[in-house]
Amino acid sequence: MEPQGFRYAMSPVTTNLLNLVRSMSGEYSSSRAGTSDLDFSFAELILLPQHVGGNHWVLVVLDLGQHECRFYDSLSAPMHTKNGNLVYQCQRWLRDDLISKCSDSCPPAAKQRIATLCLDVLRWRTFANGIEYTVRFGSHDQVSQMKRTHQHLPDPPLPQQSNSDDCGMFMLKYMQCEIMRIGLHTPVSPFGALHVPDFRRRMVLEIAQGRIHTTRGDAVYQ
Repeated sequence: MEPQGFRYAMSPVTTNLLNLVRSMSGEYSSSRAGTSDLDFSFAELILLPQHVGGNHWVLVVLDLGQHECRFYDSLSAPMHTKNGNLVYQCQRWLRDDLISKCSDSCPPAAKQRIATLCLDVLRWRTFANGIEYTVRFGSHDQVSQMKRTHQHLPDPPLPQQSNSDDCGMFMLKYMQCEIMRIGLHTPVSPFGALHVPDFRRRMVLEIAQGRIHTTRGDAVYQ
């Protein structure tokens, strides 16, 4: 699917990416890298839906253009070390996947691009629901502390669910806004909990039509 003004790929790697982190406390293994023949070094955004705690959906975004990791949780839970490790494991997956693609047959320019990304990806800025965090590591290459980088700044707004059932829909809307570069941390929210029933109806229509609606009006309710 290629909406006007955007280029992104959808491929069968989804299952492997969703299995990247089996649980929020699971150990990452570099053997999970090399998910497909796709060269992610050319991507602008990598969107990684994550099912955590057995009953909740969150989203990890790896932004290769801005060198940022963004974590979205529609329950606005505090950014604790388990969530930090989830983001970090996604970063490690990207680094190891890029390394697995860098063979002797790679053109020199591709090797240089991949090497630069690999050196930098673990030092990207980390945001959770729009708040920047400084990450500290302890033993066993695990996140030991998540500390707000700017303590004096207020929490930025973010659309949040108002029940225990809508996390999946909010995660999908976060993905849509990220792909379409629609700001989620704006004084006037692009959508809210009251719009979820309409989201569900639109999703049924998209599945029936076999295409995703990609106009700004399909994502924003203001």
